[in-house]
Amino acid sequence: MISMFPRKAFPVLIAAGMAFPGLAIAQTSPTTTSPAAPPATSAPAATTPGTVTMPPAATPAAKPRTRTAAKRAATPADRVEQHIASLHKTLGITAAEEPQWNQFAQVMRDNATAMTQGFQDRATKISTMNAVDNMQSWAQISAQRAQDMQKLATAFQTLYATLTPAQQKAADDSFKATAERHK
Repeated sequence: MISMFPRKAFPVLIAAGMAFPGLAIAQTSPTTTSPAAPPATSAPAATTPGTVTMPPAATPAAKPRTRTAAKRAATPADRVEQHIASLHKTLGITAAEEPQWNQFAQVMRDNATAMTQGFQDRATKISTMNAVDNMQSWAQISAQRAQDMQKLATAFQTLYATLTPAQQKAADDSFKATAERHK
């Protein structure tokens, strides 16, 4: 099935795509058919006045999901705790490094709480927001994220200074691998 949008929706969809590049319009591929589906025909799709049919080549493909069901079901706090435990293990934090580690981990928890609250606040207000309010809301979330990352970087710098060269290399390698995955 090919998605159809009113002509008036295109400026909104285009603006959303520019403001949020990760936003994709879900569409079923015309080449994907189920066994019960009738074969595709070459007849043009019927449209109603005021609608436009987007050709398959112009429709962005949906990004495949690779997360496990457990990760999708976890709360943000659960995911942060999983990340904290994983990084603790990867770095081999010793008892002597625990005080700096605990400070770093607490900043991660605090940041996650602040972001969750920011998104929840946005969600409660979204239905009454106009376009300017919507953009301003994203700007506030982005500014909060930048402040949180600066706090996290400062806490990590303190921890990193206490690590052995082998632990620092493990941290470097881990952060590089994460960056590569998110390219």
